[in-house]
This record gives sequence, C-alpha cells and structure tokens, in this order.
Amino acid sequence: DDDDDDDGEAALMWRRRDHAQQLRLAAHAALCRLHLASGKPKRALRAARDAIADGFDVWDVRDARAVALARRGEWDRAMHTFRQAASAIAEAVAALRGGEELPPWWRGV
Repeated sequence: DDDDDDDGEAALMWRRRDHAQQLRLAAHAALCRLHLASGKPKRALRAARDAIADGFDVWDVRDARAVALARRGEWDRAMHTFRQAASAIAEAVAALRGGEELPPWWRGV
C-alpha cells in the first residue's frame, strides 16, 4: 500500500532529522567545553551563541547527547553528559559576564 510506504519514508526522514539535530547539539556543547578547558571563555560563549542562533537553547544542548545515550541504555553516561553540556554553557556565560550570578534557569541541574 502506498500510504504505508509514505509513512515509512516520513518516519525515516524524522529519525534522520532527529539524529542530525543531536549531532549538531553535541558539537555545540563539545565546543563550549573545549574552549572553556583551553581557558578561552569568549570562544566558549561564541559557541553557545552559535547554538542559540542555530535554534537551540540551553535545555536542548543539555539534553541532546544525554537523550542519545539514554536511548542506548547508557544511563550513567547520559546523566554525566546532561550535566556537562548545561554547565559548559552556563560557565561560558558567567565568565563573560564577569562572574555575575546567573539566573536560576541557566543552572538547570
């Protein structure tokens, strides 16, 4: 039946889109962490801004890799990634804001 074929193609398209989004989010979060670890908070913030410009907020970045790991049943790694990605963006913003207190919604976990 043609309708079944269309449904299967649509599902495949959504899975590919979801996977591509997760990869982009993981890349943004990884760049934030890399720049922070290298002592380059301005570059880390640029990576965070790129993530936001790409349509992702701190919750998306925090969740992306964690969701992928959780789907594979890797719960400990998922939680670690969840916290790491959120704190990377929060630290980048804090560093550029001169260590000001961040709003509660940046803290996340």
